Amino acid sequence: MSEKDADLLKTTGVKKKAAPTGTKTYILRSFLDTALIEQACAPDAEIREIEQKEHVDENEEFAEDDNSVGQRSTGSIFSWHASDQLAATGILYVVLALILVEGRVVSDGDLRAMLKRLQLPASAAVPLNSQATNGQSLTIDAYLAQLTRQGYLEKLHVGTAAAVKGGQKRARATQAPTGGDDHLHAFEWRWGARALTEVGERGIAQFVAEFMESQPGHGEEEDEEEDAVGAGRDEGTQRRVQVIFKGIERAAAGGQLLEAR
Repeated sequence: MSEKDADLLKTTGVKKKAAPTGTKTYILRSFLDTALIEQACAPDAEIREIEQKEHVDENEEFAEDDNSVGQRSTGSIFSWHASDQLAATGILYVVLALILVEGRVVSDGDLRAMLKRLQLPASAAVPLNSQATNGQSLTIDAYLAQLTRQGYLEKLHVGTAAAVKGGQKRARATQAPTGGDDHLHAFEWRWGARALTEVGERGIAQFVAEFMESQPGHGEEEDEEEDAVGAGRDEGTQRRVQVIFKGIERAAAGGQLLEAR
């Protein structure tokens, strides 16, 4: 305690307020039942019709074949398209999926190479809606830095104690530095605590499995065979999703996938 603080305490009896400690990081989670959330996200024809009438898109920017009014709408109680950063969240989920299927850890070079193949180089813009506090877009580099600050991702120096915690799979030998001072600049990416808490590995794996199964042409031959023997398409779809899910679980190379916690 400084002499000035001691005099203040002596004359007023008021203690100096202690400086706050901690990271000031918080995680907000919903405790709604997952079945209720799924119902709230399900499209409803009446809700969609109301949304279309309330928000007419005169320029037909979001015109769709089944939407004569031209307004993009989900027709669900939860209007994700109006309130959430859908593009940014989608890119986050892609990054988390890439890390997961690479064995829960991927080198910085490999991650950026994969993003580039997805038309997401370092300078690509991540569009944000009007509710964003940092402008209308971010570059991929700036967005990855933001995700790191927010706790969704961890970017660690290769070979540090933190980078090998938990006994999870390390970066592949082909990712290792080849010599010189390269190792001083080598980084690898992992999931952050916030991603594990808010999304969970199983959630990302399910998202990827359902997306892959829904691609045009996927499983059409199997559907024809199932129809021939009387098996339902829904049953076949669920089986294919489960097969893809198991493949992602094997690729994660670290045991059973974790639920959001």
